[in-house]
Amino acid sequence: MATTHGALRAVPLFHDLDAPSLEQLEARLRLRGFREGEIIFHRDDVGNALYVIRTGRVKIRLLADDGRETVLAILSPGDCFGELALLDGEPRSADAVAMERTETLILGREDFLAALDHNPTLARRILVLLSHKLRQTNEQLSDLVFYDLHGRVAKRLLELAATHGVRGTLGTEISLPLTQ
Repeated sequence: MATTHGALRAVPLFHDLDAPSLEQLEARLRLRGFREGEIIFHRDDVGNALYVIRTGRVKIRLLADDGRETVLAILSPGDCFGELALLDGEPRSADAVAMERTETLILGREDFLAALDHNPTLARRILVLLSHKLRQTNEQLSDLVFYDLHGRVAKRLLELAATHGVRGTLGTEISLPLTQ
């Protein structure tokens, strides 16, 4: 697929792979666009693909029965998501929603698992990615236990400013469409 040639080189998960391995994976990629607010997948869906964000932003969220939303992560170009269900064969653990017009590269489960089997570097990278996500989850749990509401909000605003903020003359602006 010509539109995906070289697309994985800039993705941290894949950038250490050799050229033949990258070309083989890129030949298996599908390109898919999503509108703002479109659900990419729902919690409990079958996990049959890894997504790599090419353009746009995606939020990973949980919804309570009463409709309240908890945003677990905000992802940007180069980030990937959906790997948990690929690895363990279990259903999706959260929803993925396009926060703006988003273009993703999609790699099917069998192609992803075959790549892991043949590329120890990729297997190590996925372990690092999962370790990072587990550390983030531990930190979020710690925040819930040890900070009050005001402390959690202040900490989250500082994190969003650092990762998604734009420095202006009056300070840092976080221009994300968030509900909370």
